[in-house]
Amino acid sequence: MASANRYRRTLQRGFTLLEILIALALTAGLSLMCWQVMHGVLLNSATIKQQSTRFTQLQFAVTLLERDFSQAMVSATQRNQLTESEAAARQALLAETQAHFLRHNWLNPGALLPRTELEEVAYRLKQGRLERLSWRYPQQGEDMPPAITTLLTDTESFHISYYRDGKVTDRWNMFSALPDSVKITLRLTGVGEIHRRIIVKPTGKG
Repeated sequence: MASANRYRRTLQRGFTLLEILIALALTAGLSLMCWQVMHGVLLNSATIKQQSTRFTQLQFAVTLLERDFSQAMVSATQRNQLTESEAAARQALLAETQAHFLRHNWLNPGALLPRTELEEVAYRLKQGRLERLSWRYPQQGEDMPPAITTLLTDTESFHISYYRDGKVTDRWNMFSALPDSVKITLRLTGVGEIHRRIIVKPTGKG
């Protein structure tokens, strides 16, 4: 009987302060562990998403480079009707580019669009961005500003090598003969160097 009374008194007394503190510490520890696990999962998810986006952008940029260079052509004429200020502005813009040329086969089904199938394009690296410049009306007197598309960000370097007759050079004039091939070298933050060799298909003059 005495033992039963002591047991009932123990139950009625409840938890001691030490027991409550231990329970709170265990709860806090479990909560911290759960938060760390969830934080790690979210970080991994964000990293995977960022890498996936980066890969998609890189794939798109390389596809455009391959298409443009494989369809490059020699330009037979220059813009001779520009004013002095237009010519100076154009020269300053082109000085920033690593490549500038005409490409053919810019699709215009049934000639529905008010343009030819020739596109004037240029590539440049500006403030860590790989940009593609496109002129809708190439070789016309009025020098309209180009459409600029950012292909890649966090780009550390962008270099093009031109190969012709077994020789290599860093520059190519679109009014001279086409190169046999080009080599693209990109260095991207967090990725490293990427190399791509592109064969230039012979075509006529624009």
